[in-house]
Amino acid sequence: MEPISGRHRVHWSYLLTGAVKNIYRWILFIIAIFVWVVGRIPQFEEYGGYSFENPLLVASIAAVVVLVLAISALQYFHISWEVTDTEVRLRKGVITKADIRVPFDRIHSVSIKANPIERIFGVVNLTFDTAGGLVGGDLVIPSLKKSFADRLRHQISLHKGGNKNEVAEERALQDAVRQESVFSHCRIRPMELIFHGLSNGSAILYIFVGLSFVSRLTDIPFINEIVSGVVETTFQRLNSADAFIIALAVITVLAIAWLLSVVASILKYFGFVVLRRGDRIEVERGLLTHRVAGCSVNRIQEVHIERPLFRRLIGYAAIRVKMPQLIIGGEDSQDALGLLVQPFIKYKEIDGFLREILPEFADAPEAKDGLPAASLRLTYLRYLSRSVIFIVAAFIAAWFALADAEPDFPRTECLSIVSALLLAVICITAYRSWKGRGMATNDDFLVLRRGAYTFTTVIIPRKKIQIARMSRGPLQMRCGVADVDATTAATTDEGIIDVSEDQAQSYLDWIRPRGLR
Repeated sequence: MEPISGRHRVHWSYLLTGAVKNIYRWILFIIAIFVWVVGRIPQFEEYGGYSFENPLLVASIAAVVVLVLAISALQYFHISWEVTDTEVRLRKGVITKADIRVPFDRIHSVSIKANPIERIFGVVNLTFDTAGGLVGGDLVIPSLKKSFADRLRHQISLHKGGNKNEVAEERALQDAVRQESVFSHCRIRPMELIFHGLSNGSAILYIFVGLSFVSRLTDIPFINEIVSGVVETTFQRLNSADAFIIALAVITVLAIAWLLSVVASILKYFGFVVLRRGDRIEVERGLLTHRVAGCSVNRIQEVHIERPLFRRLIGYAAIRVKMPQLIIGGEDSQDALGLLVQPFIKYKEIDGFLREILPEFADAPEAKDGLPAASLRLTYLRYLSRSVIFIVAAFIAAWFALADAEPDFPRTECLSIVSALLLAVICITAYRSWKGRGMATNDDFLVLRRGAYTFTTVIIPRKKIQIARMSRGPLQMRCGVADVDATTAATTDEGIIDVSEDQAQSYLDWIRPRGLR
């Protein structure tokens, strides 16, 4: 494989893909202005109001298209990338010039991303991450041919930390075993992909977004007339079955929300596969926008096993790893939480997955250590003290809201029952939070478990812990408990509250250098 060198331009499709990314946003913005603002001004009725036949709207969209294409053309002629013997370099900018250089030995991971338009042209965006951890990557080469991207990734992996002779020998060795480099992989099955969408908590978000969208649409006169007519006709025909209609509407909204959640999961995780190549983990996923991301196992600071409520009920979990840079892949908010190496896996299969993909973490103990009874009392106190103000405020607000109710309405009794139910839920949540906490250590790992309804287990290698702490407040000292936490290079503090003093002291002794114990 011939190494890449010299200065290169990005693929010509950058002009189109860059323009499309901005054109549709501006068109939506202009249409929104006409629909919500201009269309409501009487003076604009003579031009067609907010109709799509309004010549002012058409002219505005055409001007935006021309302007964005012109800007993309300027950007295309002022962007180039270069590969030297020691670094990758990107030059870009029309008015403000930027010259970005990343040495090979500073690159920690290289990821690939391609949206549907880029995949049509066979180009990808190549992202280089360093310890700086900038949002979206420290250096991004856009619109790079897929063959160039694969060659460049391979070339960087060879050049890191080696001289030219070592690079040549390593290249020959890797070429010889390229087909055998993947010694372990794991895929997500189609039915698991569907269950992932059905158990996704974002389904509730789709419900609120849909209802908000419909409520805004009803402000438009002709849509409002249609909705009002349908509702009026329906209630006239089924006036005796109002409860049935409401229940049917709720079920329909939930079904649509879950369907949208399933579609979103399929688009996001279709073709999901996690590969173990030597000391690297690589994840590929995406139906429309294809993503390839990875990291060295040596850079993994923490492994998180997440069990949200709905998925825990059906026996599934997700596995995520955290690296030194906390913020990666700025366009995907989930990426900011770490690299998702398994989005949907049976809980009983986690040990096998770790042994196959992450054997370095397979020997971690299980956090079974319970917390003392004093911790339960403090947990009740915390939850009740935080919630009592909310309950009292809600009680007073509901009391005045029901001031105009019928005289014989049992206002006091109803509000008392609701308040009692809220207190019961708070107490149950506090107990589950206490029951869900635990910690364990062995020679090489610290394992923390926490959660009330959503459980999270964190596996931290002992050698990755930068700072270990134990802290106690006045009440904790009186009850004989303390808080412990660990800080890693992922810039996160993971800890457990209200462990016994013996557990906290054992943790500090465990983290002490072994020659000083």
